[in-house]
Amino acid sequence: MGKSWFIAPKTVRLVVADGWIDVKERLTYREEQQFATAMLKMPSFKLRDAGDQEKIGNAEVSFDTTRSDAIRMLTWIVDWSAEQENPRTGAMERVPVTMEAIDQLDPELAAAIDEALTGHIAAMEARKNSLTGAPSPEAK
Repeated sequence: MGKSWFIAPKTVRLVVADGWIDVKERLTYREEQQFATAMLKMPSFKLRDAGDQEKIGNAEVSFDTTRSDAIRMLTWIVDWSAEQENPRTGAMERVPVTMEAIDQLDPELAAAIDEALTGHIAAMEARKNSLTGAPSPEAK
């Protein structure tokens, strides 16, 4: 029997600073597409008559890369050891992985997470290329 056509939902734990992140081993087709399109900036139109249809044909799509690292983290990270003090009780509580939480990360920790994630993605690509016989990125 050949290779499965589907991605099994597996995670890998990566050590980051004094904690950890659980990341997806691989993305599904849908997740890859969502990540790629999350940075697209589509023009908006208010079409008033048939002559305005020309605007659509002349429209330019651009990329908003200012959020790419945060979007990539949200796409890949399933769970993490992040905790925050509850202001009412003073107890430390786990923080779910959300865009709001990612936006509030300490910049140095965010850079460490990004570095760990980059390493994981590169390792997965190298593994995939070794299985398919495709050249590794370093060989190009």
